Amino acid sequence: LFLFGLGLYFILKRGRKRKKEREIRRFNELVQTFIESEEIPVSLKDDQLNYIFVNLAMEDFYGINSEEIIGQGDFEILEEKMAIKERKTDKKVLATKTFVTDEMLWKGKIFKTTKFPVDLLNGKFGVGAYIRSASEKNREKYLKTLMSISDGVMIVDPMGKIEMLNNTAAEMTGWTAREAMGKHYSQVFVLEHEEESGGVRDPIEEAFKDNTLNEFDSE
Repeated sequence: LFLFGLGLYFILKRGRKRKKEREIRRFNELVQTFIESEEIPVSLKDDQLNYIFVNLAMEDFYGINSEEIIGQGDFEILEEKMAIKERKTDKKVLATKTFVTDEMLWKGKIFKTTKFPVDLLNGKFGVGAYIRSASEKNREKYLKTLMSISDGVMIVDPMGKIEMLNNTAAEMTGWTAREAMGKHYSQVFVLEHEEESGGVRDPIEEAFKDNTLNEFDSE
């Protein structure tokens, strides 16, 4: 009777375990279906900070399909400066086990990233993330700040046309904000090398190409 009872207990326990596994598997399938249908870019990295999941929205965001992303780190798919920035916030998530929010400039637009620790099946922690576009309210706040600082600020759209100059930039270029608006930046923002024989690279053109910060040469 004891052996029979032990065997029955084992069978019942195994049956409950399988049922629980089926429930977990079904739940994970539902969660993945929900995430895949979400328009917000979502990703998950393992404890080595390599991608193990991206949804369709994240593929569209990076312009790369999942086969090229999964198993790779940010240094393999992003420009180095951005990869360094992303790695820094990922490490902060793993070190603090808390949510970390940050901002990123991608294809000329400001996005807000939210990262959080994820308890992986291997007992280690990975990094989950989702990306949202910065709100118009925040954009207005950024613009007001830029327009009020003492440095010269010029805002250029993706077509290279000027959207805005602050007062300092107007004084430096000799153009009023009204005159400059809609003009190509090369007409207003004219650079010359301090030596007649020297050439000047275009930092704005370079910024558009690689979506990173670009500084002037000292000359």
